[in-house]
Amino acid sequence: MEYTTIGKFLFPPEIRKPMSVEPTYDYVRIRKRYFDLAKKKKYVVVVRSANGERIMNPEEVQRMEIKKETFLFPDRPMELYELTIPKCDKKPREYFEGFI
Repeated sequence: MEYTTIGKFLFPPEIRKPMSVEPTYDYVRIRKRYFDLAKKKKYVVVVRSANGERIMNPEEVQRMEIKKETFLFPDRPMELYELTIPKCDKKPREYFEGFI
């Protein structure tokens, strides 16, 4: 599981190919495991796509429905959340270093 942290922010890998692209947002799926880790360590998750980013609290996501999809191992489906990421300018990583 690849991710980086800066302060109290957890950055999963950037999503390069969204599931669908609309004029104002990207529709993506991201692993539930990142949000579980963020909740355990009290991090805020910064989900980035090719066109924007969204800062999310792990408690906010837990109300969403979990989708299970099989990729490589048929007996262990991957648990994913479906999110919309608004198209906007991404903040540089130095922006997040100022928060403690």
